[in-house]
Amino acid sequence: MTRNPSANFAPDPPPADDIALEQALARLQQALEAERGDEFWGAMLDGVRAMSAAAAAGLWHLTPGNRNPADPEAPPTPVGMQKVRVVGSGAAFSPDVEQELRDLSSQLDPGHVSHLNTPDGRWLALAVWQPAGNTAGNAAPRLVLAVCGHGDHERANRGATVLGLALHVAERAREQREAGQARRQADHLHQALDLMLVLQPERRFVSAAMRLVNELAARFRCDRVSLGLLHHGSMRLRAISHTEKFDHKTDASLALISAMEEAVDQGTEIQVPAPEDATWIDRDHKAYARSQGLGHVLSLPLFPPGHGVGSGLSDEAARSAREDAGDSDSDDRQEAESVGAITLERESRPFDPEEAAALRIIADQAVRLLLDLHRTDRWFGARWAATARRGVARLLGPEHTWWKLLGALLAAGLLLLIFGKGNYRIEGDFTVRAGELSHVVSPFDGFLEEALVRPGDAVQTGQVILRLDRRDLLLQRQATLADAAAHRGAMLRAEASADLAAMRVESARLEQANAQLELIEFRLQQSELRAPFDGVVVEGDLEQQIGAPLRQGDSLVQIARLDDLHLELRIDERDIQELQPGRSGRVAFTSQPGIRFPMEVESVEPAARVEEGGNLFVARAQFLTDQPAPWWRPGMTGIAKVDAGRRSYWWIVTHRTADFIRLRWWWW
Repeated sequence: MTRNPSANFAPDPPPADDIALEQALARLQQALEAERGDEFWGAMLDGVRAMSAAAAAGLWHLTPGNRNPADPEAPPTPVGMQKVRVVGSGAAFSPDVEQELRDLSSQLDPGHVSHLNTPDGRWLALAVWQPAGNTAGNAAPRLVLAVCGHGDHERANRGATVLGLALHVAERAREQREAGQARRQADHLHQALDLMLVLQPERRFVSAAMRLVNELAARFRCDRVSLGLLHHGSMRLRAISHTEKFDHKTDASLALISAMEEAVDQGTEIQVPAPEDATWIDRDHKAYARSQGLGHVLSLPLFPPGHGVGSGLSDEAARSAREDAGDSDSDDRQEAESVGAITLERESRPFDPEEAAALRIIADQAVRLLLDLHRTDRWFGARWAATARRGVARLLGPEHTWWKLLGALLAAGLLLLIFGKGNYRIEGDFTVRAGELSHVVSPFDGFLEEALVRPGDAVQTGQVILRLDRRDLLLQRQATLADAAAHRGAMLRAEASADLAAMRVESARLEQANAQLELIEFRLQQSELRAPFDGVVVEGDLEQQIGAPLRQGDSLVQIARLDDLHLELRIDERDIQELQPGRSGRVAFTSQPGIRFPMEVESVEPAARVEEGGNLFVARAQFLTDQPAPWWRPGMTGIAKVDAGRRSYWWIVTHRTADFIRLRWWWW
């Protein structure tokens, strides 16, 4: 299998038999002159097959594969192909050939052609065309033209050359069609604007409606034109061309109203007799045409401003694009609530598509003027009632449901804020304090011998927690005992010698030695420091200070009683008037924010403390739990919220701002 690299062709037609070439060129010229997309592609494929001497020519829709931007590593979506038309031998495009066609077309850019030869003697040439141009992006739908036949490499190259010419013909046809559409749209707009200039001076609804139907009857050579508007859900005739007065209850009027309602209910133009591809229901139109002996009837529903000209033009452009792609689906008008209808009647000549498009634009342009005059050309009571009705309908109607739901929720929320009440809570920081805290201090100057506890250890009453070095005290005691013995012996000798003065001196010295000995014994007893009560060591890690000198009165260890913990609340000055003894609340610890503990305020200090950020009042509170949690420790912090009564949600949300304004902007 041999493939030719992609190339952008702009070649001259290949040499061929004169008669066959003339026939092929005639078919291409016929394609250029075709107004419908199916006629164009039928003539195009016939001409391409004849010029390339191929067995078959075909047209496919191609949807290139693309990658997911959110997942670049994911494989791209597969290339999609849908057959539109094949001329010649349909069996030439077998499944194998179509698969080869899919592989080649996925590699070609729009405007390029390629060809290949198969080992069994067949050849395939294809071209990719993107109707919207190369600027539409790689993921835009494209068309694939292909020819297939039997022959050598020269025939395949000839087929590729013919397809290159076909691309230019298709682009030229698209440009001609777009130019024709633009001219037709300009003509339609010109007719609509010209009619609006005629209607603009009218200041009364009845005269404007009569002028409209008379002008439409004259310009489009209609036997009769009728205008109807909806009033409280039912159709009413407002004007009939060349008829100043008419009876609304005659059989002809009722049949005409039924036909108008039929077009309004379906929201689309209805024509009798209907085209072959029509999908609307026209039973009432046929009944009206039979009863009045009419040959052709056309009804156009009137849409409110904003659903007219713009949508009409986009529908026509969309229809043209579908014809280019070979899709003959009926156009879908944007759904909108109709406000009336115009019915046109002819006896001899049918309404062609160009007239229907022009009438659609005129109707969309005229509806705004008619509705404005219809609203204003009434007495003030009717105008006021209509305005009120429209306002209530917009408020209670089904349109803008999400906005209305949002407004209802906001209104309900505002009412809840104003009239609903909730618990107002004062917020402040707290610190856990022990009910009793004892400082174990050094009883005398000395050295630390042993530390038996660390912070966090539980201790019992009388438990030894620290030992001081006693060696100096023991030496002092021995020296003092020796001095006391010496003074006692001297006192006895003085007594034996009747030396009263010496005896008194030695007796005083003996008493001094005994006192010193008692002091030493007392310090020996104090060298073992004991816990004053059951509690937990909260401060004093002295293991690294063994042998360190101590001075009398130095705080060595702090012991707290855990069975009597309380809270120290710090409340901002702005909320102190709401804080009273007896109020309850809840606290959450910084270490356990998911658990709440009840508490009650016991007392409030009378004076404020000046701290960073403002004045704070300190209050004492007690836990309302039977047993403290085992992980509670003095010094822990968190957030406390004290209940201060029920207030309206509006006051809770706005009282801070209101107090600030009252404080800053008072003048009396």
